[in-house]
Amino acid sequence: MLLQCLRYLVDIDDRYILHIAGEHQETMSKLYFDHMIKAMELEPNVKFYGWVNDIANWLQDKQYILSTSIHESFGYGITEAMACGLKPLIHNFFCANEIYPEKYCFNSISEFGSLVFSSDYRSGEYRKYVQDNYSLTKQLHEIESLLGACYKPKAAGQFEGRVRPGA
Repeated sequence: MLLQCLRYLVDIDDRYILHIAGEHQETMSKLYFDHMIKAMELEPNVKFYGWVNDIANWLQDKQYILSTSIHESFGYGITEAMACGLKPLIHNFFCANEIYPEKYCFNSISEFGSLVFSSDYRSGEYRKYVQDNYSLTKQLHEIESLLGACYKPKAAGQFEGRVRPGA
């Protein structure tokens, strides 16, 4: 679907470039991806960077984060890009609209195109969404709450739960 989305854009304007950071984790997916890039004549429009250590710096000249995964789960890369002000374009994977606002999700290539060509681009809104929903402070508070629920003192020196702190 990632390449289908790119092909849709390139058919409109061949200056669109898909920038990909990271490494293929499976040989079969790499072979398929390379084959489809060639078959769809997208070689000039796809750039691979391999592993990127400073992702925030790498994202500086990008405008969108595109996720077409069918099993993204939380999607750290999506959230990281949103925190940098990139507009999220997220395939509506299972529970995607429970993690991200529905207005960032698409079900079809034409819906994807509508998101890209919409004049609605708000870097501050994307950053604020991450701050309000997934800030480090909020995550630490939730972890502390979970840990606190597991280790409530019964009496001095006794704890509920399976493991005593410090054991």
